[in-house]
Amino acid sequence: MFRNLVGCCMALLLLLAGCSSPPKTPDLGGIYNHLAQHEDPYRNPIILIPGLLGSKLVDPDSEMIVWGAFGTGTLNPNKPEGARLFGLPMQPGKNLHELKDGVKPVGTLDRVVVNF
Repeated sequence: MFRNLVGCCMALLLLLAGCSSPPKTPDLGGIYNHLAQHEDPYRNPIILIPGLLGSKLVDPDSEMIVWGAFGTGTLNPNKPEGARLFGLPMQPGKNLHELKDGVKPVGTLDRVVVNF
């Protein structure tokens, strides 16, 4: 009798497992469809990576290294002063080549350390 009860429980468990629904995934098309079709200046942000090929960028007024030195005592883009130096000042109606800031290239990176 015990064997029959265990067999029935196993069969019931397999039956219930087969009837379960697959995990739900978000409908990304439904979430982003409006954003993709809506023309808005915030739809396509411009992302520039300065110093990608090894240049060092400095603000001549404060002599702070904006790009090219990483670690303590460098620019903090999370603070308002650092964010102003790090970001390119955007202006409505101007093309990218018309936007200017005070940051100047002063040399190349001193060293590059890559850890795997």
